[in-house]
Amino acid sequence: MNGLAARLSAPRIADNIANAVNARAQAYASFVGLPALFPKITAFGGLSIQRPPAEWREPLGRLGPLEIRLASSAVDIRRAQRLRYKVFYQEMSAAPGPVNRVMQRDVDGFDAICDHLLVFDGSLLHAYRNKRTVELLWHGICTYVVRHGIDVLIGCASFDGTDPDKLALPLSYLHHYASAPEAWRLGAQPHRYVEMNRLPKRAIDLKAALRDLPPLIKGYLRLGAYVGQGAVIDRKFGTTDVAIILPVAAINARYIEHFGAIAERHAA
Repeated sequence: MNGLAARLSAPRIADNIANAVNARAQAYASFVGLPALFPKITAFGGLSIQRPPAEWREPLGRLGPLEIRLASSAVDIRRAQRLRYKVFYQEMSAAPGPVNRVMQRDVDGFDAICDHLLVFDGSLLHAYRNKRTVELLWHGICTYVVRHGIDVLIGCASFDGTDPDKLALPLSYLHHYASAPEAWRLGAQPHRYVEMNRLPKRAIDLKAALRDLPPLIKGYLRLGAYVGQGAVIDRKFGTTDVAIILPVAAINARYIEHFGAIAERHAA
């Protein structure tokens, strides 16, 4: 999941996430005197506000010549940013800003305060968009969750396009059939909120709706994930985004069995 992992109590999850992230960034920023800009400036250098724990250099898993671990240096983070730029801006339809275009990197302020999970190829001979790489990424997430006692995984998933009326069927399906329970329910910010309940439940063709869901969203639902309230239009990336909430306790048992209760399947 291209998202944020956090150990939080359910009822105030959205506020707690925002407060935790902002508190860390602001505390450090106030020390150096650059309250608003420091995380972004730091991210452009590929640097982290956090001190790297020892585990960052330890592989979280291996599969053949592929190895997964957390970024442990500014070089690793800049490599991740270049890969994101290639995918988002060169292969997809996102519109880079002038600085991103010159640097050929996708940079976000969160880069300075989040861990980066990366797959490395020891042989440099493999195609990466395949089942083996995805398998190892999920193993890495599972290992991270187990090691840190994480209760919930949160992120977003996207539909192509920025016209919610053209996405009425799948958005309505998610609203009626995949909404998070109240304890885990978070919503889009009010000024960006786009209503997902665009069709009555009785009008939804289930087979057609499932066909219209992106594979990644279907995969999250199979895992046991829920969807938050309200979508968000991202015009920079040309997408309509929905919040994904995956409580660890809700993960389908067969996926736990696949990776092992302590994520030992591809352990390094």
